[in-house]
Amino acid sequence: MAIHFRLPLLFFALWLQSGAATMYDVSVENLRASLEGPFGVNRHHLTNPSGKAAARDHIISTFRQYGLEVTVQNFTAPSASVRGNAGTNIIGVKRGKLNGTSDDKIVAVGAHYDTVSNSPGVDDDGSGMAAMLEIARVMTSSNEQNFTTIFVAFDHEENAPPARVAIGTPCETARGSDDFVCSWLLPFLRSSGGPEFQGIFMLETIMNYDPQPNVQTVPQPQFFPLVRIRILSYVMFYHPKDLICPSFIIPNISRKNVVHLP
Repeated sequence: MAIHFRLPLLFFALWLQSGAATMYDVSVENLRASLEGPFGVNRHHLTNPSGKAAARDHIISTFRQYGLEVTVQNFTAPSASVRGNAGTNIIGVKRGKLNGTSDDKIVAVGAHYDTVSNSPGVDDDGSGMAAMLEIARVMTSSNEQNFTTIFVAFDHEENAPPARVAIGTPCETARGSDDFVCSWLLPFLRSSGGPEFQGIFMLETIMNYDPQPNVQTVPQPQFFPLVRIRILSYVMFYHPKDLICPSFIIPNISRKNVVHLP
């Protein structure tokens, strides 16, 4: 199996965190072992709960092996949204030298370890999980990191909530990422000395890319104006200002322009 990942930009950004990590430190053997092992089988909570449990245990043990501070975040999705609605996020924190101060600039890296019911999920999202664990290995091999990095493996990401729920009550969805933000990340930031949260790199189906010119280009916003505005309304109204996307992603949009959308 050939392995193709789109990681240079991510490693450049995380290099700014650690001052040491480079693409040359990546082990293709580790990536292959992840994809042919725990992230090469179905990990759905109903069709293969043992496969999902094995992947979850692997993530926890790997985070601990790398010296991360591990939190197993159990959550319960709304009963009407997911059959077998108990979920588990796994969070690993590598604290930087500036942890606990307002000078800390926190970055998160995330991927989801669950799958749909009828797929082994090698690309979606075994590829993201394999990459995240390898990034964690590389970054924890250095003691030079000034800033804190959070690694998080999400559960129940294949259970998309209706738009009215995702936008109207984001802390009540079935998705682990929403519970992570509402129940773990915000309290963590409030108790960490007022750091700057710079955002999260979401590693989603990263083996599925085409290097030919233009095929990876995101269309201009006017192609999907309603979708864009709905996303903005969710991000800017329900998240505090330190979670708002950088201005180069959503320029010249103010809170008052989006909060009253249906």
